[in-house]
Amino acid sequence: MGQYVWGHEVNAFSPCGSEMEYWVTGDTAVIRELRERYTSFELGPYTAVFVQLRGEMGPVLDCGFCETFDGSFNVDEIVEVTYPGPMDCVTEMGGGGENRS
Repeated sequence: MGQYVWGHEVNAFSPCGSEMEYWVTGDTAVIRELRERYTSFELGPYTAVFVQLRGEMGPVLDCGFCETFDGSFNVDEIVEVTYPGPMDCVTEMGGGGENRS
């Protein structure tokens, strides 16, 4: 569980209570669904939404701008995408039931 942000050169996940940010990877269909669910909220750019994802942490990737993230997160399944998220899920990207970006 954590916060997800998508935008120009950003495709990031940060677990609840963490200061770490991970570049999101996965099967094309899964990433497409995650972006569609994110954009369905019609929020401002780079607004964090709450997600519950199943997948695995991975290494920093060699793909230009994704090298600035703490690692990668390979999504296998999207369990939940909501906005706002629970008050107790706060990350550097936002959360806690409000947008802090």
